[in-house]
Amino acid sequence: MIKHILAFTFTALILSCNPTNNSSCAEVQVYNPSSGSNRTYTFKVDVENGEMVKIYWPNGGWLDEDHFDPPSISGGKASFVDNQDKEYQVKLIKNSNCDW
Repeated sequence: MIKHILAFTFTALILSCNPTNNSSCAEVQVYNPSSGSNRTYTFKVDVENGEMVKIYWPNGGWLDEDHFDPPSISGGKASFVDNQDKEYQVKLIKNSNCDW
């Protein structure tokens, strides 16, 4: 019985402490140099192995590796330029949950 409890506890600990792959909310600032528009949004983002790999739009769309080179998001911040030359500044929001 003790073996089963220890195995369950170990498995639960490993699964709950996966720092390399997760989804989080982020404050995303988008600058469009062609229009001069500068907007800030809150979006859900995916982080894998220390890189931000996807941004989800509330309407069901997304940006991913087809649109930008995944930037490092060490320290919870990243910046990149997408394939339409829009500039992004991303800041993860700690302890957040994007439900939309």
